[in-house]
Amino acid sequence: MAVIGKDHRILKVNKALVDRLEIFPVKPVGSYCFQTFHGLDAPPDSCPHSRSLRDGRTEREHIYSSRLGGHFEVTTLPIRSNGDSVSASVHVARDITRQVEAEAALRVSQGQLSLVTRTMKLGLWEWCAQTGLVSVNDLWRDITGFDAPREGFPFGQWLNRIHPEEAELLDKHFRALIEGQSDFLQEELEILHPQKGLIWLSRTASVGERDESGRALRVIGYDQDVTDNKNLMDDLERLAMTDPLTGMSTPRYFMARAFFEFLRSNRYQRPFSVALLDIDQLQRINETHDQKTGDEVIKVLARTCESALRKTDIRGRMAGKKFAVLFLEAQYPKVLEACERLRLALARASAPSESGPVSFTVSIGVSSVTTVDAAVEDIIERADRALLKARQSGGNRVVFFQEERDLK
Repeated sequence: MAVIGKDHRILKVNKALVDRLEIFPVKPVGSYCFQTFHGLDAPPDSCPHSRSLRDGRTEREHIYSSRLGGHFEVTTLPIRSNGDSVSASVHVARDITRQVEAEAALRVSQGQLSLVTRTMKLGLWEWCAQTGLVSVNDLWRDITGFDAPREGFPFGQWLNRIHPEEAELLDKHFRALIEGQSDFLQEELEILHPQKGLIWLSRTASVGERDESGRALRVIGYDQDVTDNKNLMDDLERLAMTDPLTGMSTPRYFMARAFFEFLRSNRYQRPFSVALLDIDQLQRINETHDQKTGDEVIKVLARTCESALRKTDIRGRMAGKKFAVLFLEAQYPKVLEACERLRLALARASAPSESGPVSFTVSIGVSSVTTVDAAVEDIIERADRALLKARQSGGNRVVFFQEERDLK
């Protein structure tokens, strides 16, 4: 895994990547990715990092590199900051060389199936219509933790080990496969492994033989433990939704939640408020001390928000020194009380610097949903006007802005 900046310089790497690159004299951090990974003087035409910077989308592709010695499945996830611009991207390169080689071997000769299953760690199973039993290989037993009988077991016995909702869906898909309503099955399911706890399996199956009526005589499939990949993608998703400095939501994720909560508020007539926070004179703090001290101020603000606000209040870093909070299921007088407590807590807080603790204050603008709001942007715009009034009044205060409209 590597984090690559907008200028194609490598910012961070994990140990697995360092180990992979140890044959090269160049240290990866600080070097250009196209030089370190590809041995080129400029980014390649198919560079996924360039596409992520340009389009702001997650990129996935299969790359072969003779320099790195193999095939890789590369996922590139953009990182956004300062509003919604892409400032860097996270690259995850999974070595699939053995998988590619195994798939090639399988196409050449079905006789190499045992090699493929060992290389790919595939747990094979086969259902036979004549006996109604499922037979499995030893690797399947290791993957699932199910000590299946050698003579086979009924498919329903396996379903009993899965969450009831997933078992019902899997049984439905399996019956559709048997009865000729589908030819292929592919899904993910979560099971309880006796030693490992909850794990994720990727299940693939197809019909090996049908009778004249189209009903399956044999179904062949394999299960693969994809828990690590699932956890990795969950981590990447959290990274995409989280501001790296504060741990708060990114602007895009915050606005998505605000849109959803606004719709819910409209549908169920529930109270909903938005507060915008701005750090007073942060530029002066940066000029008097340094950028590091300014970042410490921002981190103290984030920690104070986490301790002073409810768990259900959604916090986001919108841009630079501006932050936002969604208050759910709270009438506006309670929201104002919460914002005032937060303002006082921040006024008492301080951030470390080389010259000693640095105090700071915030201005807060608040607005609540009304019966005539057409979009969540209406509420945010009023909160922004309230914030402007708080700053113009000297800062370190909470201002509530509401036109003559009915509050929910």
